[in-house]
Amino acid sequence: MRVRGRGRSGFTLIEVVVVLAIVALLAAILTPLLLKYLDDSKIGRAKNEVLVLSGAILSFNKDTGLWPVYNAGNPSGTPATSAGTIKTLFTSDGSHATLSTSPTTIESTWTDETTANNFDNVENHLAVNTPKGSTTNTYRTTGPFAWKGPYQVGITADPWGTKYYANVQYFQPGAANNIVWVLSAGPNRQIETSFTQSANTNSGSPWGDDLAFRLK
Repeated sequence: MRVRGRGRSGFTLIEVVVVLAIVALLAAILTPLLLKYLDDSKIGRAKNEVLVLSGAILSFNKDTGLWPVYNAGNPSGTPATSAGTIKTLFTSDGSHATLSTSPTTIESTWTDETTANNFDNVENHLAVNTPKGSTTNTYRTTGPFAWKGPYQVGITADPWGTKYYANVQYFQPGAANNIVWVLSAGPNRQIETSFTQSANTNSGSPWGDDLAFRLK
């Protein structure tokens, strides 16, 4: 009478160790590649959103004949005379970027939101016609130069949770010949680009790992 042998089941300890070693080796090889892919995708997204915001500001200007540098109520676009009428910054949602300590030309103005009239959220001008959150002091919506938005929707913080910035004060008529940036502080969440780069004396390049587009 023939007796069947028992079927083999499970893994030996050596086989388990070999499998775990292979998994660990693959993880060691793939993890840096995956992290680099994720980092590159964030950088690509930030670059794209900087361009989208820049294009939205240009479209806004084409329609209204203005730059989003004034609290609406100065629709003629002439230089403001009352304190606090000119905005320093255009910002999105998100947390503040930190400021580089080197070079020393990085001005605190990039994160100066302590004065209520110095800044405004981009959505108030580009997504909805409510500058400074006002529903009455709005851009005109009729005539040859009218607000025809929304010009952008859906852009909040950059991929690292930090605000997008634009130093729009240099759009005002008669302003110093300084560069206007739309800027993300990049992976290190630290602004390294000078707020007051001169178009006459500087090549107009963002500094460090900042991701920026020059509007002026």
